[in-house]
Amino acid sequence: MSVSKTTNNGSTWTRYSLAASGYTYALAVDPLNSNIVFAGGNPGLYRTANSGGSWSNITGSITDFVYDIAIDPVSTNIIYVATPDGVFKSTDNGATWAYNGCTGVSSVLVDPDNPSMIYAGTNSGIYKSTSGGGSWIMMNDSLTDNHVTSLGIDPGNYIYCGTEDAGMFRWALDVGIDASHETGIGLKSSAYPTPAHGLVCIRYYLDKQSAVSIKIYDITGREIKIFDNGLQNIGKHETWWHGRDDSGDQVTSGIYYYRLSVNTMNTVGKIILQR
Repeated sequence: MSVSKTTNNGSTWTRYSLAASGYTYALAVDPLNSNIVFAGGNPGLYRTANSGGSWSNITGSITDFVYDIAIDPVSTNIIYVATPDGVFKSTDNGATWAYNGCTGVSSVLVDPDNPSMIYAGTNSGIYKSTSGGGSWIMMNDSLTDNHVTSLGIDPGNYIYCGTEDAGMFRWALDVGIDASHETGIGLKSSAYPTPAHGLVCIRYYLDKQSAVSIKIYDITGREIKIFDNGLQNIGKHETWWHGRDDSGDQVTSGIYYYRLSVNTMNTVGKIILQR
């Protein structure tokens, strides 16, 4: 079992051996710290905190092969893995693991807009949890093949699943959302989650191609971060703020404001950071 890494766009690769034999099926990079990477497969689960310099076996109580890994984008110490024996969850960055339900799981997905919403693709269909894996509900309506091999998400719009024999399926997360945006009711935006613990998603919808910029201000009105998103097409968009200023320094806990500017229109929203 091994992992390979490139730092020059694929021209050369460095190989890291994790186990004497086996296969690597899944990789996941911590969205807040790219030095932390998880690799899952047969056998088990491994973690590096220094970009591959060294690896630790953190399989712990996880049973069977690891086919997929999902990291909570806000609280990155929360991790889910998919195995034939079910979903396993860690709340301490992989130090300990607990069985979290389902069986025959090949894929697991965290909704970035609502990290307590978890999806599991299994050999008996798709299951959804609204409580971070506390309980699961089957959602197999219109699936003609219940052997789900992969999951993907367009946040706020659709869940996608690939199946073993019948191709790709799509599930609408918000029925009627496209029609509501076509009414032209003005510029709207939202920031999620609130309060945030270091990673904030600013979402907005464009009813025509527009030039977009976002500025973040502290409570005194001082401008601390600028996102110049340029010309963007019609549809939903999102910008992620990692709680850092334009110098790359982490800002402190407190209240912040963002101003979304689209052509000649502006809208303002509040962000609460809790470190």
